[in-house]
Amino acid sequence: MKVILLDSPAWRLFYPEMHQHLGVCYLAGALRRDGFDVTIANPHMVTSRDKTTGQLTTYPDRMTPCDVLGISATTPQVSWASEIAQVWPAKVKVLGGAHATYVALGPHEQFKQKKYFAGFDYVMAGEGDNLLVEFCRRMSHQMSVRELSGLGYFEKDGNLISNPPKTVDVTQVADPAFDLWPALSSPQIVNINGTNVDLPLVGVDTARGCPYGCRFCGDARTGLREVGLGQTIRQALHLQQLGVKAVYVRDETFTIKPKRCTRIAEVLHAAGLGWQAMTRANLTDARVLRHFAENGCLELSLGVESGSAKMLRLMDKGTTPTMNLAATKGCKEAGIAVCALMMIGFPGETVGTLEESRRWLAEAQPTRASLSLFQPYPGCDVWNHPERYGVKLPDAPFEHWWGKGLEGTEDDVVLDLPTISRRDLARGHRELARWMDEHIASRDRTSSVTVV
Repeated sequence: MKVILLDSPAWRLFYPEMHQHLGVCYLAGALRRDGFDVTIANPHMVTSRDKTTGQLTTYPDRMTPCDVLGISATTPQVSWASEIAQVWPAKVKVLGGAHATYVALGPHEQFKQKKYFAGFDYVMAGEGDNLLVEFCRRMSHQMSVRELSGLGYFEKDGNLISNPPKTVDVTQVADPAFDLWPALSSPQIVNINGTNVDLPLVGVDTARGCPYGCRFCGDARTGLREVGLGQTIRQALHLQQLGVKAVYVRDETFTIKPKRCTRIAEVLHAAGLGWQAMTRANLTDARVLRHFAENGCLELSLGVESGSAKMLRLMDKGTTPTMNLAATKGCKEAGIAVCALMMIGFPGETVGTLEESRRWLAEAQPTRASLSLFQPYPGCDVWNHPERYGVKLPDAPFEHWWGKGLEGTEDDVVLDLPTISRRDLARGHRELARWMDEHIASRDRTSSVTVV
């Protein structure tokens, strides 16, 4: 049985081909371990996007026929995933990823319709490490799959019926098939804190889930499941053999256990890997930061979100602007580049709170910053309970629900907030983005490469 996996296109991001989907690599590793013929395809080789109209073009002549096609998609990518699925020459087509998971398991029945999953035969919710393997086993033997935990299928009337997923034991999953990722052979050079680094910054998981309750996040309060240290060592050595120079630790809160994260830092450094990670201001211990600096840490991303204390309370972030300022300073004093992850447009945002975020950035002066426009992605508290926030969920098209990347228009502001108009929020987004590029650092890190 031939299986092809791919992420959905990310044409709206600064360097779309460099964004590795770690989950797809995990699925490929699981299938390969079970003896299946599996390939990871590059979605940007089978599509293009018109920058003026935003329209996606697909190239069926570049698509390899297969028995099972598996595509992963976030909410803004799902329309593009459908366009690909509708023309790919595959016998069975499956959608997985965050969007599929939280729509299938969520409270809004109006979105559980075939029309929102055009081109797909099945939907997978939750982690697919075991589910996709069992699905392919049964398909190869022409057995029924509808009773599989985590699988969704469509009735004749188009309604999506989903089975509850099972939690995966992360200590038993197959290692990611890093070597099958297409972009691994074509790295992009970017600048991090004055140093040229070859992307792709390949992702590694040392834990899954997050115990915190941020209201903008679908993964809130999902607990913490730790990967074994032996798994991390093995993966680091594999990446070293593949010639990878840097990795991104994709844990939601890498520093939640100081002893554990410092040991992982040592493992990555010993394998010759520079690394980045993400954490929160309340989890930045000075001793840990110094240890990171001594063991290959290129950059820490801090979930700052906003410079407004009011907005942080509304988000249930559990931090304050003062805490975020201290954490930023601590990283810089330890010699670590720090990226402030900023978000605007959460319910309650005003023109005044946007200015508070700009002032916070001006004072903190992180090494760089990213800017997201809040979208009510499936799974987050605003999606689950929009009435609590005084908003209504819009209908699709989901292709306007981009949170990161190139700034769009008012069409990309999908929520009508009672505290700020769509026009003012879209303008504030553009103005803050330009200010960040001019006064912090270009968000397009490929534009600041040092030529030697």
